Amino acid sequence: MTNKEYVTVRGKKYYMRNGRLDLRRKGIKQISDIVGLDALTNLTSLSLDNNQITAISGLDTLTNLKFLSLNNNQITAISGLATLTNLSWLDLDGNQITAISGLATLAKIKILYLDENQIPANMLAKIQSIPGGSFGQKCVQYCETSFQSRDFRHPTSYTDLNQVDLLEKFEKIIKMSQKVKISTVAKSLNITDDELFENLLKWNEKLPFKIFEDFIIVENLNLFIQSLDGQFADWEQEEQDKLEKK
Repeated sequence: MTNKEYVTVRGKKYYMRNGRLDLRRKGIKQISDIVGLDALTNLTSLSLDNNQITAISGLDTLTNLKFLSLNNNQITAISGLATLTNLSWLDLDGNQITAISGLATLAKIKILYLDENQIPANMLAKIQSIPGGSFGQKCVQYCETSFQSRDFRHPTSYTDLNQVDLLEKFEKIIKMSQKVKISTVAKSLNITDDELFENLLKWNEKLPFKIFEDFIIVENLNLFIQSLDGQFADWEQEEQDKLEKK
């Protein structure tokens, strides 16, 4: 291990593994308490859940970051994310955020969790009223970024046969357990954790599940199955339409 592959918090080392760093429940009050974090420029996933962080800062050099989880902290504002232009997943559940801002540069954001904050209902209603897309994309659109003309109705193509196969296997796993480890799912699908993460980003636009810590959680199995059946029906219709056009 080189000194660029780990950070220290109060003198204890925590290592980056496969581009991921897990610092949940470490009593961190400020991100600056994480010594060496700025050197982990290849970091793609950072989990800081269940700490005592009050502000998002000190992440400027982590430009390869795709997944950032800060749920259950004491954050009052969305800030300090301007350079994280590759970020596609942001979890800010369970904080003290009062307004949606600071997302204007996050053109790749797809998934955004903001439950259990102090955001006014009328602000959330404005975002919900924007047609199509995921909540994360809607929030960025609401911030009037340069990609207003993006077609949010069909952000991802779902006709890939490999996707169908993976989702059918994913459904079987979820039917057996509504709370399952991400690493377990990846092994069952015979793909890497990073490949699974990319797929989860796409699937979460259509299917009701949530990522919490290292787990995929489905709270309503019937709704999950109904949503998946609807997606399969849409795929079949897309393929039928293509055949009719030939």
